[in-house]
Amino acid sequence: MLVFPEYGLTGAVLETRAAARFASHKLPEVGTNMCRGESTLGPVRSIACAAAEARAVVVFDLAERVSCARGDKGCREDGFLLYNTAVAIGVDGTLLSRYRKSHLYYEDAFDVPRGENCGIFEAFGYRFGTMVCFDLLFPSPASSLLCRGVDAVVFPTSWVNTPPMMGAMQIQQAFSAAHDTILLAAGIGYSAKTSGSGIYVNGRAIATAFNPTPHPQTQIVVGDLPRRSADPVALLSEAMYDSGERYAASRCGACVAQAPAPPASPLPGLPMPEPSSYAAKLLDATDGTFTISQGNTTCTIRWRGYEVPKDGGAEGALGALAFDGVYMPLFRARLCAVVWCPRGLSSCGASTDDAGGHLKALHIEASDATSANRVAMPMLLAQNGSVAGALDVDANRSFDVPVAGENGIAGAVLFFRDWPSALPH
Repeated sequence: MLVFPEYGLTGAVLETRAAARFASHKLPEVGTNMCRGESTLGPVRSIACAAAEARAVVVFDLAERVSCARGDKGCREDGFLLYNTAVAIGVDGTLLSRYRKSHLYYEDAFDVPRGENCGIFEAFGYRFGTMVCFDLLFPSPASSLLCRGVDAVVFPTSWVNTPPMMGAMQIQQAFSAAHDTILLAAGIGYSAKTSGSGIYVNGRAIATAFNPTPHPQTQIVVGDLPRRSADPVALLSEAMYDSGERYAASRCGACVAQAPAPPASPLPGLPMPEPSSYAAKLLDATDGTFTISQGNTTCTIRWRGYEVPKDGGAEGALGALAFDGVYMPLFRARLCAVVWCPRGLSSCGASTDDAGGHLKALHIEASDATSANRVAMPMLLAQNGSVAGALDVDANRSFDVPVAGENGIAGAVLFFRDWPSALPH
């Protein structure tokens, strides 16, 4: 199986409607062989034929064009609906699935999909689900895919890195750890601002790639998936499926909840909260424990073996953050974190590529985030975009951060996301 990044076929973000329409393709129905006949032309057909020749499954992202009647609800003046779409092509060139990105990230050129939008397909004995980039931060489509018993998620992405938190590989590994699943993430790799790819199995990084430079790089991440140990439906609550049926999709809700319309225009620069919007406190002793709160989020931080900066942190120190608010500013977020503050307390939470502050042990927990309808996603980012070998979060939604090694900490984060209460975490 080959997974290509978001915008991998078109290159660059399609910033205008005209550019997206020019680069767009019409797709046949799922189940159509895209290599035979003339129903599909251009590079899409070429990819399908290459997949058939190589006997490979290929997942890639493209701009999809669907004709609509002007005046109909949702139809634009140009008479088309345009979607940011990820497709899976089977080993014989057949279109296995089509998933239209639900949560658009300042993508004014594209339309928000309506109705059923499942990107599920089966190959090599696995049941795969599909998400694209910004989708990863929302309860749906993840909840719908996991409810339907997917073994692994394929994930084309052009992530906007915002170190020391919410970096591409940080969030990829966190998703895999929080949901105890496999994630195959292909990032665009234009530069350090958008790079980050990896293969993750239950929070363990099998293989990763990060481009730390300001220039594009082509990188290939290769890894083997483990054999399936059991039918994933056995791991679901009995309320999720009917006796005698492998999956009961009707009990999982809609494949994709209605996403909000995209904002009218992009924000300048990296869309992070200002440092002043966090509650922040510097680590102030070799060993210690303290709590820090904002809104309904209370964080407890415990650490051991920290070398306290003699200059009071003016040239960098580790600080703890609590955040309860609107992040980026597109989604609700609650998080507890320990991050590198490059210029002391006032810079805690500011964007930085630096890391430092070695520790022997670090523990993060949030006392208000143990409810059944909230999922905890553990993240760790070190120097040069590197992530931990494996991450896990315990049943109490607390996080023992793996801090061994020579790399300092850029950001260790527990990010909490609301989750449909009837669905498995």
